[in-house]
Amino acid sequence: MLRRRFCASWRQIRIASERVRELCAVVAAAEETHVLGLDLAGRYRLGVHDGTIIAAAQLGCTVQYSEDMHHGLVIGRLTICNPYRS
Repeated sequence: MLRRRFCASWRQIRIASERVRELCAVVAAAEETHVLGLDLAGRYRLGVHDGTIIAAAQLGCTVQYSEDMHHGLVIGRLTICNPYRS
């Protein structure tokens, strides 16, 4: 998204990624996360990649920001929110 929507350079993306990693815990996805992601993708008609992202986010988040997932969808205690939607 940063490259396509904001025409960011790879250097800018790398800096943004470093800042996110400074503020957020980075956790490797376990096999269970992938399995749950597949289940969520089938149940909520998501892409496999989106299902896996949501499965990982459910480990400790209450809001998942995404411009291309279903805005307002609630899965467990996680709510999908499009930050560009007015």
